Amino acid sequence: MSDEERIHEARFTALIYSLHSQAMIQLGKLAEPGSGEIKRDLNGARGTIDLLETLVWKVKRGADQQELKALDGLLTELRLNFIDESGGGESTAEEPTEEDETKDDGDDGSPEDAAGETD
Repeated sequence: MSDEERIHEARFTALIYSLHSQAMIQLGKLAEPGSGEIKRDLNGARGTIDLLETLVWKVKRGADQQELKALDGLLTELRLNFIDESGGGESTAEEPTEEDETKDDGDDGSPEDAAGETD
């Protein structure tokens, strides 16, 4: 097996386990990672289970050319947007843009502004 095949196998396995974890969280069987809360979302769980079922069905059946073309288009769109959002491969840390720094909403951070009082 080539390195590329190993990478895709690992990504596919990660996708399946990610969907499984998401469904378990939606079923209230696992805590939400960010908050540690246990919440049930049975509609969401049903959707995730259905998605995983469709993925299994599609893997068994294989994708046709139209589906592959659609997937390629979606991946291209996502990749281009990722490059755009990450600064074209530069640091992915969000830094304020020049536009953000020059915006003036009139709030200088003073307590008077927070209370709604004006000068």
